Amino acid sequence: MDETVYEDDDFPSWSSAASQPADLNPATGTSDVPVFAMDETDIYEDVDAQSGTSAASRPADLNPAAGTSDESAVRVSDLHLSFSKLDQRTTKGLSDLKLSASKKNNKKATDDLSDLKLSVSKQNQETTDGLSDLKLSVLDWFQQTWRKTANLSGRLEENEKALHNIAADVARLIHSRLEKQKEQGKEKEKETMQHTEVTCPGDYQKYREVCYKAFDTMKTFNESAKTCRADGGTLAMPRDAGINGFLITLKNGVKMNGDFWFGLHDQREEGEWEWIDGTALETSYNAWSPGGNDGRDFEQACAMYFGIKWFGWNCVAEDRFICQVIPTG
Repeated sequence: MDETVYEDDDFPSWSSAASQPADLNPATGTSDVPVFAMDETDIYEDVDAQSGTSAASRPADLNPAAGTSDESAVRVSDLHLSFSKLDQRTTKGLSDLKLSASKKNNKKATDDLSDLKLSVSKQNQETTDGLSDLKLSVLDWFQQTWRKTANLSGRLEENEKALHNIAADVARLIHSRLEKQKEQGKEKEKETMQHTEVTCPGDYQKYREVCYKAFDTMKTFNESAKTCRADGGTLAMPRDAGINGFLITLKNGVKMNGDFWFGLHDQREEGEWEWIDGTALETSYNAWSPGGNDGRDFEQACAMYFGIKWFGWNCVAEDRFICQVIPTG
């Protein structure tokens, strides 16, 4: 049973019977009130013979000879036992408390470690997921960049081809315009020449901006050439079919089917025919009579119209002739 312990200041005063505890047993001199574990002399240190305290106020079991009480000794023993049990309970309580605290701390530490491990595991998982997402993001970015680069490369190639085509078109356009400008220039030149009034000397007649005249005078080839030079020209040179046709018409107007000298000869080298201005006969056009260019075995031959054909004849013979001059504006 629990025992009540009093402090020194709370210890009851038993100076009279009226002040004694109610639970004091007169027969035994004991009380159910707990006895404090202290020295008997301490209990009664304020009550002695010199204090004037009467014997009636002392406990009945007090031994006058020894100054002690057997009951007090029992109570002190019980008090020691009570304190010993209390110490055991305290020690056990402390042990239980330590064990509980240890278990609690261990459990809390274990739980904390488990939570920490779980948190770290979750963090690692989140980090792994983040790295996976980052890898996927980088891969997707790389693929998109590669596709854009491929598209850009294709577009650059297409643009290069387009620029090449444009450059080719521009070059063709420039060439076409230049040719057109050349043609326009030629047309303007022709129009200018046509609108420019040209004057042919004497009885000369103009054909393609050149003046021609058939002379009804008998002269050798060299004398005929000299007469033409006096007019500022040379013997006529029918270099193409147009000029040849015009000269035939012109000479027939003087003498129908007459023989006329014109400016072609081989006087410098037999068989090598050249125009009076020194240029070689062009093989692209001629109007030779069959066998007419063999010179009739003359050492020096000169060309003349024999009817409408060309014929090589002796240069010292005398015949009519045709001259040409450049008109003056």
